[in-house]
Amino acid sequence: KPDTKGDNAPPSFALNIENKGNQTLYLSALFMDGRFGIDNAYLPSYQLEAQQNVWLSLTQGSITTKSMGIGIDDYIFQNCYTKQRDFIKIMASTKMFDTNAFIQESLNITGTLAEPKRGVMIIPQIEQDDWVCFLLPFLIVRT
Repeated sequence: KPDTKGDNAPPSFALNIENKGNQTLYLSALFMDGRFGIDNAYLPSYQLEAQQNVWLSLTQGSITTKSMGIGIDDYIFQNCYTKQRDFIKIMASTKMFDTNAFIQESLNITGTLAEPKRGVMIIPQIEQDDWVCFLLPFLIVRT
């Protein structure tokens, strides 16, 4: 899709979270990439009042954008992998919490990649009433 200058813009999307309840929620979003990197830069910690909303956004210097860029690294694509699965985990609570301890760099993968194996994904059960998590998987396909 062309950008405002007419150039092809890289693929991206925007995500808005709305609190339709009647109490304040504390939010954070973890972006988990296909190379096991975890980052909370789009929503590190946010107090969302009832009936309000917030966009996941990224600030670099004086520029803030609501776009979340997506793509497959060239070296992965060059090894004939055209798909990558990334995740966004939205965490909400009635109490303030910190997700900075989850942050980790992506693995530096080089060479030929092994064929991926499928496994069973076990979704953890959260026993506390004041917490909820949403896992938003998305599949990136590069052709």
